[in-house]
Amino acid sequence: MHGNRYEKRLLKALLLFFILFFLFIFSEFYIGHLNKRYSNEFRGGYKVIDTEGKNVIDASFFHIKDFNSNGVAFYIHKWTIAGLTDEMGFIDGEGNSVYKEATKTIKDLKIDSAKIIPYLGDEVLIADDGTNVDIIDLDTGDFYIVENATMCFDDYSFENGLFALIDKETDKVGYVNKYGEWVIKPEFGDLSRQFHRDLPAL
Repeated sequence: MHGNRYEKRLLKALLLFFILFFLFIFSEFYIGHLNKRYSNEFRGGYKVIDTEGKNVIDASFFHIKDFNSNGVAFYIHKWTIAGLTDEMGFIDGEGNSVYKEATKTIKDLKIDSAKIIPYLGDEVLIADDGTNVDIIDLDTGDFYIVENATMCFDDYSFENGLFALIDKETDKVGYVNKYGEWVIKPEFGDLSRQFHRDLPAL
């Protein structure tokens, strides 16, 4: 009697184990399939396509900047089946992660993705977090902070190694280099979008 009860319990336990194992394998496969399919087709956001309109990268993004001349783009959040991932980073034209040191710096600085206004150049990422402006070297991950400054909304270009910022205290425009140093002090009320013969119109 006791032997039969033990065998029945053992069989039930084994059956339950195989059922749970099967459900786990199925869910992993099914969720992975949905994540690949629906994140691109139905989640919206920004996608990377070629000149024929075909997806180049098997992902979609909440926000992605234009590719720079090095073929690299900066993104904020990827879509997944569960929603948005809380991440920022850099990808090349095939979707590979690049500039890992700079990505690590972004995480270390704890830049708020909801507030960031990014500009991606060929050498640096410039991020306006609403309080300060962070300048991050793409190759080394080194960063420089311009305190109490904000980006100029009508000029996102890095011309001749200089970038226009507004000093919040004076509300004046000046230019910093990639090390966050004021090369042209913030004492101007307006600025031109482009340099002409290496000179900005201020």
